Amino acid sequence: MNYQTKSPPAGTGTPSANSGNDQQAIDKFFSGWAPYVQLPANHHVRGDVKLFLAAETPEQRRAALEKANLQFRLQRAQTEAGILRPDQANGFTEVLALSRQKLAEAIRQGNTQDPLGLLQKAFAFGRFPPVPNQQAATLFLLEFWALHVGGASLKYCTYAKGLPFSAGGKTHEELARVFVASGYGSGNPLGGGQIARRAALDFEYDVTCTVFRGGVRPEEVKAGILRWIRTTGGDDQKVNLKLVPAAG
Repeated sequence: MNYQTKSPPAGTGTPSANSGNDQQAIDKFFSGWAPYVQLPANHHVRGDVKLFLAAETPEQRRAALEKANLQFRLQRAQTEAGILRPDQANGFTEVLALSRQKLAEAIRQGNTQDPLGLLQKAFAFGRFPPVPNQQAATLFLLEFWALHVGGASLKYCTYAKGLPFSAGGKTHEELARVFVASGYGSGNPLGGGQIARRAALDFEYDVTCTVFRGGVRPEEVKAGILRWIRTTGGDDQKVNLKLVPAAG
């Protein structure tokens, strides 16, 4: 069946009615859509998807996606830092263009594979579950880019293959516990230390944490951070990361 839409006359109230019908079509579909229904009742994705689809303006849609998607939030931080690579800038264009009206129309026509795939990828569920090491590295980078020039330093831990992690200014011992409890991996970090921001793209780090004795090398810490900046869409060659040797 083909559905055709025409622009309603001004003042008829039809857009509001259409919005209600669109929402009803989406609600009915989602009540039987397995990847969504199988989420735990209190899973944040349920609310995140509803908030995104209910948004009325581009600004609201971006805010809803940023709340739900760490990578999208990191992209904004990379843009503000001036290091987002041009080829990465449009990575979320399609899902941001997926309005409630477009999704409802796709549901009515039975053409749901592409739009539903966009939602699953953007909100990390169903066939696109979150990738643990990328989640951990993204959390670290969000705190890394939130550092103020000349301000307080950031405690971090380094895991195998240079995976960096930090979480809300916790001690190194607490960071290790949060890492495991969050499902990012097991075991203790190879090492850790602190990072400070000295200029917009200039950072200093050390490896002075003595809690863990995995033998992390300073160059591995630097290489891991720069690799994850590159992996998540940033231009790592613009970032200066300098080792501060231990005193004494």
